[in-house]
Amino acid sequence: MNKYQDLLNIQKEFFYTDTTKTFEWRMDQLNRMERFLTENQEVFCAALHKDFGKPPFEQLFEITVPLGVVKYYKENLEKLMQPEEVAIPKGLENTGTKASYIKNPTG
Repeated sequence: MNKYQDLLNIQKEFFYTDTTKTFEWRMDQLNRMERFLTENQEVFCAALHKDFGKPPFEQLFEITVPLGVVKYYKENLEKLMQPEEVAIPKGLENTGTKASYIKNPTG
């Protein structure tokens, strides 16, 4: 057993509670990611320059792109979480059977 096994087991147990599938939980995670990126922008830029020699405009790009993704998910999360009707096998169409796919948009 590795030194992280207990932590992994706790995280797995939490995941299986389905708490991570609620709109509120996901929105909280997106808000936290947005704050993390925004509040640590200078640290990220310094690390990008030190580790990869990235110039300032590329450093900002590496932060603004994930912020744009976070913004997209925050604006569209409710819609993305809606079940989507999908096609069913031929022969079942006339039975009134329907099928839907429940998306897991952020994880």
